[in-house]
Amino acid sequence: MKSFLFLASLLLAASVSIVAGNGGGRRGLYDAGWQLIKNVKDSHVQEIAKFAVDEENKHSLTPLSLIIVNSGETKIASGVLYRLIITVGFGGPIGFPINYEATVLEKNKDDFELISFNDSGRRGLFDAGWQPIKNLSDPHVLEIAKFAVDENNKDSHTSLTLYKVDSGETTISVGALYRLIVVVGVGNVYGVLAEYEATVLEKSRGDFELISFKWRHRNPKAKMRSHLFLSVLLLAAYLSLSTSAADVAGNQRDPIVGGWQPIKNLSDPHVQKIAKFAVDEHNKNAPKPLRLISVKSGATQIVSGVNYRLIIVADLNSPYTLGKYEATVLEKSWENVLKLTSFKSLIY
Repeated sequence: MKSFLFLASLLLAASVSIVAGNGGGRRGLYDAGWQLIKNVKDSHVQEIAKFAVDEENKHSLTPLSLIIVNSGETKIASGVLYRLIITVGFGGPIGFPINYEATVLEKNKDDFELISFNDSGRRGLFDAGWQPIKNLSDPHVLEIAKFAVDENNKDSHTSLTLYKVDSGETTISVGALYRLIVVVGVGNVYGVLAEYEATVLEKSRGDFELISFKWRHRNPKAKMRSHLFLSVLLLAAYLSLSTSAADVAGNQRDPIVGGWQPIKNLSDPHVQKIAKFAVDEHNKNAPKPLRLISVKSGATQIVSGVNYRLIIVADLNSPYTLGKYEATVLEKSWENVLKLTSFKSLIY
């Protein structure tokens, strides 16, 4: 009796297996879940990724371009499903990189259908969150900081002047977001400094939008309360008006916003370029031209650009005419501007 029951069980199992096979319900090894794609550089995988981006552009009218396929998986389900993590450029192949998860169904060879195209949430190297800015003196960072201050002045009718960028970080979000902690001078008055957090979106190179500009506190060494800050603003406005009146009367003063910082590397090619520019500009109106010999010392100051104050040695093409001079040059790198503001002889 037991042998008969065992034989019947075997026959029943075989019948179920045959029926399942004829009905196409047997997945076996082909549908045990998602299988990792080992070679994401395969031409067929690249074709599917490009199809996904092109289809998304058609439906959403976006300017995305495929940069790279980061990873991918496949699964059998009424064809072959491809789930790819891709990085695309927003606004062209060299645009800002954004990661997406694209799911494509391949029904037959080269017969594709885009199932979904979503922000992957996995940024990898391209968008791992806010990343600190290591070089705060980079001209592009200073350009963004100055833009933020100028835009705030337009919107709020204030007279803030950039003193320095204290810290900053960036992230990718349909463009590059910059979050900068900037220290500004109030009304161009030296010593009256305040700290703000500026958030700027760079949609494409040089195309900025100010997202927020929030007051934090007085320069960290001396925090002050809101009412005191308002009093300082009023005082700054008064002093600024007084200075303007003095300028009209012919008693013009050079605005000093930031402190002078010594230049450590006087042989830096850019410092040498500034020194040569100063001598060349001076020679345009000098009765006898000077020849640059060396840069003895120097300092820089952040204003609406960068002031260079250099102590240089020059002569009139003769060793017996050596002299020491102080030259001050204003540089606005974002406008490609150099301007000689003073050049005077010193006792050698």
